[in-house]
Amino acid sequence: MNKKRWIAALCLTSLLFWLCVPGILFADASPVRLDKPANKHAGETVNISGATTLEEITVKVIRPDGTILYFDIMEAAAGTFSTSFRLPADAAPGTYTIVAGAGSEVASAALTVTEADAGSGTATPPPASWTKDPESGEITLHDSSIHLSRTTGRDGSAETSASVRAEALRQAIAAASRTSQEPLVRIPINGATSRLIIKLPADVLMEAAGSAPATVIMLEGNGASYRLPLSLTGWRNTLSELTETPADANLVIEMSPTSGTAAQRAADAAATANARLINPGYTFQVSVEASGSSFNVGGLGSAYTVRTFTMDGIVHAAAATIALFDESTGTFAFVPALFERRGNATHVTVKHSGNGIYTVLSAERTFRDIAEHWAGSDIELMAAKLIVNGHTANTFAPDAPITRAEFTALIVRGLGIPASYSEQSAESGGTSFSDVSNDAWYAGSIAAAIASGLIEGSGNGIFNPDAPLTREQLATLVVRALQASGSLASAQSQNNPGNSDWTDRNEISEWARDAVAILADAGIVHGFADGSFGPGKTTTRAQAAVMLKRMLVYCEFINP
Repeated sequence: MNKKRWIAALCLTSLLFWLCVPGILFADASPVRLDKPANKHAGETVNISGATTLEEITVKVIRPDGTILYFDIMEAAAGTFSTSFRLPADAAPGTYTIVAGAGSEVASAALTVTEADAGSGTATPPPASWTKDPESGEITLHDSSIHLSRTTGRDGSAETSASVRAEALRQAIAAASRTSQEPLVRIPINGATSRLIIKLPADVLMEAAGSAPATVIMLEGNGASYRLPLSLTGWRNTLSELTETPADANLVIEMSPTSGTAAQRAADAAATANARLINPGYTFQVSVEASGSSFNVGGLGSAYTVRTFTMDGIVHAAAATIALFDESTGTFAFVPALFERRGNATHVTVKHSGNGIYTVLSAERTFRDIAEHWAGSDIELMAAKLIVNGHTANTFAPDAPITRAEFTALIVRGLGIPASYSEQSAESGGTSFSDVSNDAWYAGSIAAAIASGLIEGSGNGIFNPDAPLTREQLATLVVRALQASGSLASAQSQNNPGNSDWTDRNEISEWARDAVAILADAGIVHGFADGSFGPGKTTTRAQAAVMLKRMLVYCEFINP
């Protein structure tokens, strides 16, 4: 072989070596490569594709004004990724930026968008990503609008992660807001495993919270559901606490049957509390996920959110309650809920402003001094619901007067107000009442009641916690509780309280007359046998328990 041929062969061999050994010739190449997108008219479909060494890719398209037009999260397949979306017919012309990657490993490309071609007529509408119910106006997202992935959790159980595509959700919310005064977008997750994790793009929700705040997102999967009103502030507050909200932020809702260690702890705690765990129930958690970090959303705001789940077997409402289990303290707290038999199963509707582990508990209670009392059955029911406690371990003292502090505690427990309300108040300096010590047994309840707008002081910065509660004072507290529950509008009185049938109507204080009339019309408050109301009489513990029970039935917080 002559010298020239020998040199050529050596060069070719070297080139093949450098090309075939990964990471040498292209050691500094980016792990994400975007294919150059074709220029598009408004209303046309944009195809985004590329190659990557990453397992998961986030894709977003940014409008010329800096807002996000499209957002998606997908798994890479054989080192490639692709997605597509249709530009709105009224998309502004200009240069859009496509960004793909994860964290700091991203690639970008420019997309030129021009106005729709006048000669092509109206752009062909995209395939529908949602369906509208012609009667209710509700919008239901199609499976194509949801990206599913299944993994194995840390405890070995199967998990389904459902990421809702940003543009599909944005369009569905817009459609719902145009078709209904109470817009609702249903997102069913079909084929989910028992542990379901749903991710909603935070930027879309934030936009909708401003433009369509009445919208409710209904998440459904595996026999459970979660209603998320966009008007609630809790998740938005969590996002605002971040110094900068990343474009890849998601609101994450987890719905799963309570199992494993949590279920065993709940069973042990129930036994310690002389109760029985009928069913471990369901766990609902909400968090904000941003840039690989997760931030828990403890409460969604003052309004109640509705979530449902179905359990095997028949549960009798009078013998069971839904109780929020606190793993850190091993304690249970009443949560408003209704039980409904459906064949050989029980459908549970929970109303709460918090999140956590919702167990099904049986905690039957009785007291030796209520066996022949007129309010005995209602007292037992309220005790089984973890709302009222005895005066001692074995007695209730039904005819003893109830104090302002005692009834405040009953109202807070009956409404299922999360403990975070009292914790937040304590952190900010307590109740602000000079006669309520922060270490008093009722301090947390009073703090929670203040935060919820249920109570005010007696003037001069005092609360008089040990003072007996009069019947007209009781009426005003119950009406405020109705307002907090969202049930006040349906309980408005149509009567003039000054012309009511009470024989002592003129003795009702002016500030209490509306409240007394509202409760009388709703059937929550009854008078005495002589036709009087007794506005200044002291309320007994039995009367308070019965009135609170009637209020909870009226609000549909417990079964009748």
